[in-house]
Amino acid sequence: MRTTNLSRIAHCFVRRQRKVAFRHVVGVLDGMLVKIKRPSVKEFAKPVQMWCRKGYFGLNVQVMCDSRPIFTFVAVDCPASVHNSVAFSMSTLYRFLHVLPEPFVIITDAAYKSIPRCLTPFDGRGRTEDEKNFSFFQSSLCINVECAFGALYQQWGILWRQLCSSLQRNVL
Repeated sequence: MRTTNLSRIAHCFVRRQRKVAFRHVVGVLDGMLVKIKRPSVKEFAKPVQMWCRKGYFGLNVQVMCDSRPIFTFVAVDCPASVHNSVAFSMSTLYRFLHVLPEPFVIITDAAYKSIPRCLTPFDGRGRTEDEKNFSFFQSSLCINVECAFGALYQQWGILWRQLCSSLQRNVL
C-alpha cells in the first residue's frame, strides 16, 4: 500500500479522536470466534482442534477495520483452539506488517502483545499515570473493531448460533 493511502487512513483515525494521542494508526485488529458444528474427520483431520476454551467448536477469525468502522481485512485461517496472536501471525496481514513503513501502526488488544508494529495496552496493576493515559486512548480506538463486530452480528443473525453446514460450505 502506498504511503499516501496510509497517511489518508491515519488522518481519518486522527479526526475520530477527541484528544489526538495517536497520529499514525492505519487499522484496529481483533479476533472473534464463529461457532460451527463439530467437523467430521474427513473435513478436518483433528476435529478436537476446533474446540475452543469457551466450550464449543469454532473458527478463529482475524479482523481489521478502519476508523469508520469498516472491515479492511478478514482471515479465517485457524481453528478456534489457536490463540489470536498465533492466528494473526499466520495471516497475510502479519506479513504486511513487516513492510509497513515507519511510523504507521495497528491498534490491538493485549492478546497481540508480542507482535511488532502493534500498539497494545499496558498491563493492569502498578501502571504509571502516563501508562494509564496511553491505555485509555489506545482502548478508545479499539472500540472501532468492537462496533464493526456488533454491526456484523446485527446484520447477519446467522452468526448468533452455530453454523450448521460443512466447513467447505461455511463462507464468512
